[in-house]
Amino acid sequence: RARMGWVNPQPLPAATQAVVFLTAAGPLWANLADLTDHDLVTALASWTTSGQLPGHPRLSAAVTRGALRRLDFATPAPTPAAVAIALDPVSLPTARHLHRQAWTTAGGPWLGLSWTDSLQVAATCHVAVDGFGHSLVSDTVLTQPSPQQLAPLLQAIDKIDHRRPASPGTAEPWPTASWKQRTALVTARFDHPLSPFSHPAYAFGTALATTFPRAGSSRFGPTFQVPVAAGNGNDAQRRRQRVRHALLSVRREASGLESAESFAGRLRERLTSEASPSGTLATLERAVLAFPFPAARRYWLATDRPPTGKIPPVAVLTGRGRLSSMRFPADSVPKPPLYAASAPPLVASKRDPSGSLTLTLIHHRAEVSISAFGTGELGETAPLEEFLDRWLRALRALTSP
Repeated sequence: RARMGWVNPQPLPAATQAVVFLTAAGPLWANLADLTDHDLVTALASWTTSGQLPGHPRLSAAVTRGALRRLDFATPAPTPAAVAIALDPVSLPTARHLHRQAWTTAGGPWLGLSWTDSLQVAATCHVAVDGFGHSLVSDTVLTQPSPQQLAPLLQAIDKIDHRRPASPGTAEPWPTASWKQRTALVTARFDHPLSPFSHPAYAFGTALATTFPRAGSSRFGPTFQVPVAAGNGNDAQRRRQRVRHALLSVRREASGLESAESFAGRLRERLTSEASPSGTLATLERAVLAFPFPAARRYWLATDRPPTGKIPPVAVLTGRGRLSSMRFPADSVPKPPLYAASAPPLVASKRDPSGSLTLTLIHHRAEVSISAFGTGELGETAPLEEFLDRWLRALRALTSP
């Protein structure tokens, strides 16, 4: 658990090998500790094509003792599994929240594994694990298993005819994505390390100012968030805590935007300040959580609803973008490429259709995986690619000799 960067202060339930397999025939709950690989493959192959489990004596016994069963979403208890796995390809919006597709009204898995037409996706619940840990979980799950470990699941997937619907009366429509926003994801790879951080941050601020010229004020360009590891910079464990956010922008001057040198001069002080409990956004968050609402309502205000621009200060305090830069200890550096479809800080609305984006930089040993995930005006591939090109041009202008 320490390596994965868990941040939930509550103890996790005792580890089990229970998994929910999400298929067009419906969700199948399986306790892998109580099934042989052969029985699992046989059960999944039958279930995905007919919605039924074969009458094999061993599988009938497994159903009787509760090792295999159809998942009942109507139960008031959380789904007793930590992992949900999709055996059919899904869309990216569904993949981003796949673990939720196996939730009852009381909750369920915190990890969802799926695949789209071009990506293998590991989605996590951020109440259980934060972005730093999410990267390590994705790297561990998607790149480290041996062919022998993956063989049973691959055999089951190979036996599925993805063009064939389940039998009449057993098919259920795939659950709709929980976030009904127009979104887009574009990716790139930078062929050498990015340092110092002020360069990508300044390029991000200038690209936002060009993309959203009416955002911000006469003195400042659009604001953007930067997740920062809480605590002292000398604490090696600080990345295993819930991140805080610094709020930044590139200043506007009479001659245009401020210089990269001017921006870099105040960047470190700002990041250091926001890493402490007295940071501006940390103080605002505590104020929201301390408001005399019921606990569930306070949590809803702080974390659950996507922020919109209906309340004017929200557009400033959340920002038009989030720049997330993740570096890892030498023994935990993930393999490239590894992309993040992280939710933007401000979603589009009828009153404010502009939306925002999250730009994530995952630092490998000799290169950087870059992913931009946008909504609103940047919720289509073409404008999001244009933004990424604009940021890359500004970045190369800073890093070129």
